[in-house]
Amino acid sequence: MGGVSAASISSQLFSGPGSRQISYKQYDGMDSDIDISRSLDIIAEEMSGKNEKTNLPFDIQYQKEDNEDISDTTAITLRQALRQWSDIQDFHKRVFSIARCLIKYGDCFFRKTSDTKKWIYVDPSLVHGIEIDINGNIINYHIKKNVKQTLGINIRQEQLEILPSSAIIHFTMCDDMGDMAPFGASVLKPIHRVYKQLSMLEDAVIIYRIVRAPERRVF
Repeated sequence: MGGVSAASISSQLFSGPGSRQISYKQYDGMDSDIDISRSLDIIAEEMSGKNEKTNLPFDIQYQKEDNEDISDTTAITLRQALRQWSDIQDFHKRVFSIARCLIKYGDCFFRKTSDTKKWIYVDPSLVHGIEIDINGNIINYHIKKNVKQTLGINIRQEQLEILPSSAIIHFTMCDDMGDMAPFGASVLKPIHRVYKQLSMLEDAVIIYRIVRAPERRVF
């Protein structure tokens, strides 16, 4: 796994494969294809359905013992709290975007500033690495800061901001068994090679038509 460095005696910083940043740009290029874009939309729509009764993006499941009933007051209180939290995070609109970002990049990050405020989206390319302890628990996230501009020239100063795991909301498709861990793998990863072959084939057809056009006209 590329980009591994000792962050402390009892933890390590995992940055994922060295091609992770390049892969994000490749996925953005693949998303410009109409067929791939529609496929991502369909998968995200299937993942982001709502409960028809409560009109909420989440369902509450109670873990209770046998012959134990949940009081109506408790159920109503929890449902109202979930509704208020969903309104704060604007999940009625953002669940689809979260699901689409998750399957496209393999990860979706948000920064949490408060329990009563809306999460702030963090682009996956700005996540430099994830710090993990010896037990496999995430300790910190290393986030790149924005590029500073001096005298009209953009100077890339990759200053890192270390945030605790409690300050980052991380949706991931990581299974802890792939080469991307602790980052997730995109659903577009297996088809990237086929997509490049298709793009090259389309370019070859266009070049062939341009080269043959004068000959056909003369004929």
